[in-house]
Amino acid sequence: MQKTHGNNPPEQIFVCSNNGLEQLGEILDTLSIKHAMLVTNQQSFSVSGAEDLILESFKRHDVSYSHFSEFLVNPKIQDVEKGIALYQKHSFDIVIGVGGGSALDMAKL
Repeated sequence: MQKTHGNNPPEQIFVCSNNGLEQLGEILDTLSIKHAMLVTNQQSFSVSGAEDLILESFKRHDVSYSHFSEFLVNPKIQDVEKGIALYQKHSFDIVIGVGGGSALDMAKL
């Protein structure tokens, strides 16, 4: 996860654990997050159960979000451009990447 501070470099928080989703609410509160860009794979996000846990946490902490998952397993430049366009269109407080491989790579861009 990363949070930007104006023109300063983004603050990055990496959570890699079996219970990482349990820490999401605390992170949202600590960083005063109100609008998130959620970057995930297309299918595994739902199948894994992560979707229900994350969206419930967003709801409990009054966080609106935009979901970006429209990219290939091996993303093309056009996929990256779509993600950048979404990011530039909104004033996100945070970018949250969930999953592995392509989803995390896209979130870092």
